[in-house]
Amino acid sequence: MPNPSVPAASHWPMLSDWINENVYAGYIDVDFRATLGGLPWFINIGARYVHTELTASGQQFDLIDLLPVTGDVTIFQGVFANGGQPLARTESSSYDFFLPNLNARVDLGANVVARLSASRTLTRPQVQDLAPRTNFDVLRPASLNASGGNPALRPYTSNNFDLSLEWYPSRTTTIAAAAFYKNVRDFIVQTRENEVITIANAGNLPVGGFITGPNEATFSVRRPRNADTANVRGIELNVVHTFDWLPGLLSGFGAQVNATFVGSNATFDQDSDDISFALEGLGDSQNASVFYEKGGLSARVAYNRRERFLESLVTPGEGGDPVFRRTFDQWDVRASYDVNQYAQVFVEGINITSEKNITTGRFDNQVLDFIDTGARWAVGVRGTF
Repeated sequence: MPNPSVPAASHWPMLSDWINENVYAGYIDVDFRATLGGLPWFINIGARYVHTELTASGQQFDLIDLLPVTGDVTIFQGVFANGGQPLARTESSSYDFFLPNLNARVDLGANVVARLSASRTLTRPQVQDLAPRTNFDVLRPASLNASGGNPALRPYTSNNFDLSLEWYPSRTTTIAAAAFYKNVRDFIVQTRENEVITIANAGNLPVGGFITGPNEATFSVRRPRNADTANVRGIELNVVHTFDWLPGLLSGFGAQVNATFVGSNATFDQDSDDISFALEGLGDSQNASVFYEKGGLSARVAYNRRERFLESLVTPGEGGDPVFRRTFDQWDVRASYDVNQYAQVFVEGINITSEKNITTGRFDNQVLDFIDTGARWAVGVRGTF
């Protein structure tokens, strides 16, 4: 896997990693149909067994000593093994997972359907997170920092439980509500932790600060790590209706509204200086749209809102502060017309009100990024042959 920071047109072996993953899996499932309590049931039960063998290879600059720099007390000179040339490094691991799954549906009558599911799912690390190397930043006595990958990462698993009720009062109307609960184990997050590196200390650096022993230097290392267990819970609401009962051309109108409200026992404590585990990416969201479909004409106006959420536990490439993304509202429009069975003309606009996308630090007034893409418009012709 090439390092994403290296342009695709070049190949630098010392900055590239190779990930080899062999996955062996088997799956079995069984379907049941029965009448229980006078109600028709459909049940699917299955299980998957997965065995994975992983080998991560790359190049590592091994730091073996820190030396003072004459005339500059703000920086160390690093001494690296192999005459400052990278050394090949390979790490291997394997893991096994049993992943059961159950889905059940029961028709309750009066056009009401209940669904129940329970499963265990697996999410593998991103390939770039498995890089077997540590990169050392500028070696300053006041802050020894480094970053890197983690070939020892395990996939994170989630035990999932979902229950939903769906009501179909007419063929063009759906009203649904769902509740979900997830128990997530070994969730992968970018964190900073102290790691001790053995140094020769030929320069006889005094013990203190980040020099934590006669032959020890303690670095604050940012890398992906498996975190603690966390619970996620929430509800989803969805309503869809087409106004087919209206006369003539008006019967093509419809509307959809949905919302998700989510919470967790692993949230970031903004008032604490301790580095704590929190799930990233959790935030409430709401969506609404009005659409029209009739006579080859299709149009849609959509509103999407994403509430403020934790994007990253630590600022990428910097210190240990978190990154939050502010609440973001967006309006989109699209319209198309089928000229015939082969050609379609369309116009679409994204973020037509030019909303700003903003990230902040620990507190909302600490702005990190201010992204103003403006509105984006497109007009085109699409052909099918």
